[in-house]
Formats: sequence, structure tokens, C-alpha cells
Amino acid sequence: MKFVNETENGVQVTYSSFNLKWMVGGSLLLTAGSLYLMSSVMDVGIIRGFFNFLIGTAGLLFFGGILLRMLTIAWGNKVLFQIKPTGFVTRKGKEIPFSDIQGMSFGWHSSRPTGMVFKDVILHTDQKSILKSKAYLCTYNLLDDDEIEAIINKYVIPKVSESCKQAWLKKTSSDVHNDKNPNMPT
Repeated sequence: MKFVNETENGVQVTYSSFNLKWMVGGSLLLTAGSLYLMSSVMDVGIIRGFFNFLIGTAGLLFFGGILLRMLTIAWGNKVLFQIKPTGFVTRKGKEIPFSDIQGMSFGWHSSRPTGMVFKDVILHTDQKSILKSKAYLCTYNLLDDDEIEAIINKYVIPKVSESCKQAWLKKTSSDVHNDKNPNMPT
């Protein structure tokens, strides 16, 4: 695994500068296209100009937000998250002990706005508060899905509860079946 740095304190999961450059370049290009749509309002008719302005504004907000997020990632720490012997450590330094984790999943979600754009490792914890019952480790789409699954299988699965382990293995094995043959029942 090339995006894993093993240290005496655990494992640091990092990203590729190549992937970050592609994300910045793509979001920059799409942001520029949105600005072009917004600026072409006067060159077309009223109705088409109105739609150009709406689509350009939506694109600017969406792709501009992604561009800003990618630039803050580029200037920040290259570590996405850490896996210590006792638990996960988020990019902001919050530690989630393995003993608190009841389940895990990986992918897009609608629990928070960034989850609809960037894939997260979602940790379901046994906290009583609704707001604290999940922890999100954002990957910013800078790592392949297979790489994330390999990291979790190697460094996390041996340390979590048996029910969490079985649920993760069932989920990832059903994803493998769905990828190989979408018509195959799981």
C-alpha cells in the first residue's frame, strides 16, 4: 500500500499529489466554465441568458467550493487520517476508539453536504447523542476505493468488535459480487 506511512504511533493514510493535481485542475476548469456561462448572459437572448446565469451560478458554487476545498487540502497536512493502535484519529485531531465503533461503511452519503461530493469512511459509534453517533473520515476522492478497503481490512478489522467485523466483511463482499456481475443476486 503506497499511501500508508507506518510510524511508531500507528499508520498515517496520505494521498497522492498526482490525484490532488487532477482534482484541482478539473475543478478549476469547471469553475472557469461556470464563470464563462455567467459572463455570456449579455451575448444571448433573455431566456437563454437567464438559464446561463442560473446554471453558471450553480456551477460556480459547486465547482468553486470543490476547488477551494482542494486548495485547502493542498496547503494543509498531507495526512487524511491516522489509525493508532487504540483507534482512528481524524484530520482535525479527534480520536475515535475502536471500542466505540459499532459499524463502518464507505462511500457517498447524504448525512452532510460534503458526503454527496466526497466519499467518506463512516464510523457508527455507540455514543448516545444523535449528532455524535457517526464520525466521518473524508477521503476527498483522493484514494481509490480498493486502497481504502485494503487499509481498513489490514489495520482496522483485526481491532474492532466481531459484529462490526462481520458487517464490514459482508458489505465489502456484497460490493465485490455487485461489481463482478450486476445481475448476480447477493
